[in-house]
Amino acid sequence: SLYTLDFFLTDRFRIYPLSVPSYFKDAKKRFHYITEHFSNLPKDFGLVIVDSITLLVAHSNPVATIDFFWACKRACDEGRTVLLVAHSYSFEDQILSRVRSICDAHLRLRLEQVGDRMVKIMEVLKIRGADRSTGEVVSFDIEPKSGISIIPLAKARV
Repeated sequence: SLYTLDFFLTDRFRIYPLSVPSYFKDAKKRFHYITEHFSNLPKDFGLVIVDSITLLVAHSNPVATIDFFWACKRACDEGRTVLLVAHSYSFEDQILSRVRSICDAHLRLRLEQVGDRMVKIMEVLKIRGADRSTGEVVSFDIEPKSGISIIPLAKARV
């Protein structure tokens, strides 16, 4: 519910539906279609968010998935930030481990019941170059027309 019309009108914000044509039956072509598109964006588009690659990963072979993540890594090396959203269950365990090693950051989002409401919790599993390796947790909620509201959350084990 945030106002984005000015960003659309000045061509500083674009949204594309992630619908890969059915004639790309080969997984490698599907991933190439996406990476080719964001590599052709103007250089001032520094942030690319792909939400979500879950179906592509689930219906792809491991080599195509790994190659896609390396292509995204190359885009990052060229100055872009690429955020990929995927459900972790779409990856086989070995592939998920290899993909994590390629990525500079790995965040996990989950919902948790706290009292009478559901709270979103984001856990930092990996950030390359950070002082601490893992374990940082942020709980938050999304407030319409205002943004992210951080919720202090403490847990005790009994």
